[in-house]
Amino acid sequence: MFGTIGAMYGCMVQYMQLCYTDGTTLWEHVYSPGALQRDLFNASSRGHPRPEYCGFATLLPDTSKEEALVAAINMINAITDQGEGRMVGAKLRAMLRRTARLGLEAVEPRYQSSESALKADYPSYDADGKPTPSRDAAARYRNDAADHYERFCEIKNTLLPEILTWPQWHAQRGAEPWTAKDLLTGEEDSASPLIPSAAEVAAALNRLKARNGDGGVRAQFSQIAAGAIAGITRVLNDFWSSERTQFPYPSMSGSGDRMAMCWATLGQAPDLSLGIEEPKPGTLYHACQGLSLDQPGTGEMPSISTYHTCRGSNACKGQGGCGFVQSTSGGGSCGTTLKAQVGCNPLPLYSAPSDNSCGGLGGCAVPISASQLFPKGGTMQVFDLHAGADSTPIDTLPFEKGSAVYDVAWKAYCMVLNSRHQSPPEKPSPPDDLRLAFPPST
Repeated sequence: MFGTIGAMYGCMVQYMQLCYTDGTTLWEHVYSPGALQRDLFNASSRGHPRPEYCGFATLLPDTSKEEALVAAINMINAITDQGEGRMVGAKLRAMLRRTARLGLEAVEPRYQSSESALKADYPSYDADGKPTPSRDAAARYRNDAADHYERFCEIKNTLLPEILTWPQWHAQRGAEPWTAKDLLTGEEDSASPLIPSAAEVAAALNRLKARNGDGGVRAQFSQIAAGAIAGITRVLNDFWSSERTQFPYPSMSGSGDRMAMCWATLGQAPDLSLGIEEPKPGTLYHACQGLSLDQPGTGEMPSISTYHTCRGSNACKGQGGCGFVQSTSGGGSCGTTLKAQVGCNPLPLYSAPSDNSCGGLGGCAVPISASQLFPKGGTMQVFDLHAGADSTPIDTLPFEKGSAVYDVAWKAYCMVLNSRHQSPPEKPSPPDDLRLAFPPST
């Protein structure tokens, strides 16, 4: 509606200062000192000890409406100065100076992150778990002096001529573009024997491309990508209305994987206009191939309406899939929950993949990648799940570091069927090409 991000922020500041005939402003009417505020970058926690931006406040003060207005405009000024609508920055500073009744002079701080804070907040480790120089600090601080537009120009002028795009790569490679060598970092495939080989993954990628003659595979990839993005936006809606909701960082990373897989597999962008399929209320879904409690032994894939990339975006029970182990009681962040909980007394119980007792308590990424392994070991609580009814805990299930996530999900599934006095299938179906193609969640 605004044309550009800069125009949106410019209008936002003007709206804040709309003046009515009685002399009041729109800001005075909507400002609430007790309103919920969420701070992502300057908040301090065990895993994020330092404020990333020391030059300006990232929360509105509750001392007065006037000071809060100055802080709000200053935040927008920081955003635009960093490049989100660069050309409106000077106008915002001039507007601050004209607002003489505030009695404050606008200053132009350097809206850049702190290198030392980034190193503390985003440590990096090598394959043996030993500290290495922070990759995040190197990437972000080194580029913070340039605004976004300057960085886009740098990419266009220096990198773009050297970049081989996915459509060009597919055109060069032909009908079966992927080989095992494309997926290896060395000469040999030295990955765990519990996951598919590079040759098997390459073959799955080629089969998916071959099946796209009628555009059906692209439509499927498109809806998967749209579903991943929908998971982010739904969690964001909750994030801005509840202080208990965590920001969907893992979901944002996972959505990039989902988008990239369409390009990598087909050489085409996903068509996000296809939208998503909404889950049906009161329906018990499952997180992966062959794990349906309603139709045991069919080997069916989960409904595309449940495909997502983050524990925060799985909407209901049975929809948590991957190796981000989540406590059955909630809390903690994806990827760190297990590490934070181990050592407690008594030992915590974790949610089994495809067997989480309610929304938000499962792992991530539906369907479960055939290459997903657990980073640690522990004990899982297995539930008998029912649509529209409470979940019943039936038994516990140990799991080990390096175990295949799908194998653990299958064991939990068979335990539930046995508790129902149903005979489990003799063995799971061979992994679907989508499960072979999708990388493990990160």
